[in-house]
Amino acid sequence: MNRTVCVFLLVFCSIPFFGQSLGDVARENRNNKQPSAKAKVVVDDESAPILSGKSPFPNMATEGLDNTDEIIQAMEVHRAHHSAEEFEKALRSWYENYDAIMDNSLREQREAKDRRIDRMRGTEPSPLDRNVDYKEYEMRRRQEVRNDDEDRKRIEADGLLTARIQQMFMKVRSNLMGKGLRYDWFKIRFGNNNGSY
Repeated sequence: MNRTVCVFLLVFCSIPFFGQSLGDVARENRNNKQPSAKAKVVVDDESAPILSGKSPFPNMATEGLDNTDEIIQAMEVHRAHHSAEEFEKALRSWYENYDAIMDNSLREQREAKDRRIDRMRGTEPSPLDRNVDYKEYEMRRRQEVRNDDEDRKRIEADGLLTARIQQMFMKVRSNLMGKGLRYDWFKIRFGNNNGSY
């Protein structure tokens, strides 16, 4: 091939056919990408009011080291200074608050997983179809990627929160049973919310 044809092809091939070139879109996405944060255990606005009630026991630590031993110690102090009925009432209220948070967290996980599956099954038009606006297609794809990332973070954070509550419940229940205190209502949900033990 002669030099003029090569230069022409090089210039012609670099002209984007549909607005921005794919290379430009990739660079823009890379430059706009925010560093992915590690998932944190989050007690959000929906679950925060549940914790607002006065409990004689400390709140569960949602970050850092587990504080279940501190919670158990507060339960022991409360039990020593209150009747069995008063202790059970305070314990049950504490349990129901965290069980409700866990239920909410498991529901959010399921909804986020369902949304991801729906997106994977979706029938997106191809950008090669003549009737598809490429810019609109790219905007939809970017939004889907953002939505998928948000759902992934939500699933991870809810999974951590669920596991933390389960572990706290197991330690508290084991401590209570070691003292001969068994409560039929103190059930721990499975991680898939399909039953309890």
